[in-house]
Amino acid sequence: MDEDKDVKDMSLGERIRLVRGKRTPAEFGLLISKHKQNVILFEANVDMPSLATLAKIAKAGNVTVDWLFYGTPTQ
Repeated sequence: MDEDKDVKDMSLGERIRLVRGKRTPAEFGLLISKHKQNVILFEANVDMPSLATLAKIAKAGNVTVDWLFYGTPTQ
């Protein structure tokens, strides 16, 4: 991922990857109650997480669902 890329210009998958940080997809999957393959597909923008899963991802990253979608804090 391009470190100079603005968060607003990132895809949902790239922001999920940012939230995952140094955790492996398997570790992050356990945290959000998903299999590691689901995490990989979310990050590749191949599969879209459900709203419930997005909420878990947001909580794990201490961000909002709006931030995950748009890269900006809630207005």
